Amino acid sequence: MSETRVTSSETKDLLEMLKHEHARLEGRLDELKSCRYLTSSEYQRLAELKKLKLKTKDRIEFILRRAR
Repeated sequence: MSETRVTSSETKDLLEMLKHEHARLEGRLDELKSCRYLTSSEYQRLAELKKLKLKTKDRIEFILRRAR
């Protein structure tokens, strides 16, 4: 992600929160991916985490595009 000037402190705070959430989701995904075997519920959780991570990234990109 490219760094862009963001004017509002609320927007900066939101951006930082989203970046933190994205990293947290990435960590959780890595944990599940490192398991040798996954149960069906773990596979389902993996898919949910991937979707959440993508939505979070989309929100970050939206904020950065809007700030340009």
